[in-house]
Amino acid sequence: MHARKLALVLGGFALASSATAQAHFILVSPPAVVVGERNGKGSPPCGNDVGMAATPTPAQGGHPLMLKVQETVGHLGFYRVALALKSRTEFPVDNVVYDGAGKILPPSGNPMGTSAKADIATTPVPPVLADGIFSHEKTAPTDAIYMQDIVLPNVNCDRCVLQVIEFMHPHGFNGAPGTTGANGAGGYFYHHCAELKITADPALPIAGGGTDAGTPDASGGAGTTGTAGSTGAAGSLGTAGSTGAAGSTGAAGSVGTAGSTGAAGSTGAAGVTGGAAGTVGTAGSTGTAGTTGGAAGSTPPRQSSGGCSLGASRTPRGAWLGIVLLGSCLALVRRRRHR
Repeated sequence: MHARKLALVLGGFALASSATAQAHFILVSPPAVVVGERNGKGSPPCGNDVGMAATPTPAQGGHPLMLKVQETVGHLGFYRVALALKSRTEFPVDNVVYDGAGKILPPSGNPMGTSAKADIATTPVPPVLADGIFSHEKTAPTDAIYMQDIVLPNVNCDRCVLQVIEFMHPHGFNGAPGTTGANGAGGYFYHHCAELKITADPALPIAGGGTDAGTPDASGGAGTTGTAGSTGAAGSLGTAGSTGAAGSTGAAGSVGTAGSTGAAGSTGAAGVTGGAAGTVGTAGSTGTAGTTGGAAGSTPPRQSSGGCSLGASRTPRGAWLGIVLLGSCLALVRRRRHR
């Protein structure tokens, strides 16, 4: 009984030792090119996944793809995801790594050191789709499962290559400096790759304006390039209209002078009334006064009805004078009658 238990313990120890030596993470979904391979060691870009998958994993362009990894040996660090549309040579070099003093550790391993941190692209640029994901800097549990949706570009390709790499710290240089291939120098990373058959969503625009991303080959050579769709010329943008100048304010109108008051109209001369007045006859000359009184006791002279006095004269001279006076009176009466 005890021997059997010991054998199980030793067997478990042997399995654990084997896992520690060979396994760091498994690319569960989409499955790695070499299905069931638990290592991830080897030179970039794909480590041991240098062949071609028997069947590429189908995926929809322009939509999320579920990424799932299992970290079989716990290390502090993070993961990066990239997609090569035409050739594995499209993958960028692994992230820049620094030691505890902030000195860059070269990917060649000369000189070597112990990793402390690595650069992360906060705004990934294709072919990198995501960087710094599944970050764990405080604890590194063994056999931890990490999952996340990764949005694929909307393209058509028969064998696009999806690369997933794991950065580890503190960690020594992985592999012999200067070596390449599955057992080459992996630096401070482990690498896995999967192949995808992506079909573009016809309801979405094709990424990059083309119709086909091409087909990469397994060795890293350039694949067949699909025919690029023609891109319509961008419409020219009209220039903004200039702003009109502010209108000038008109001068105040001058106040007109008061009109002069017209002169009063002259009054027409009065019309001539009637004919000329008749000529007034000249007044008759006044007769001389008669001699006053005769002798006392005589009778005063008698006046006629015409205003002439008639007195008896005892002398012939007085008689002639009376006759003259009477004639004048008669002439005066006659004129008055004519008027």
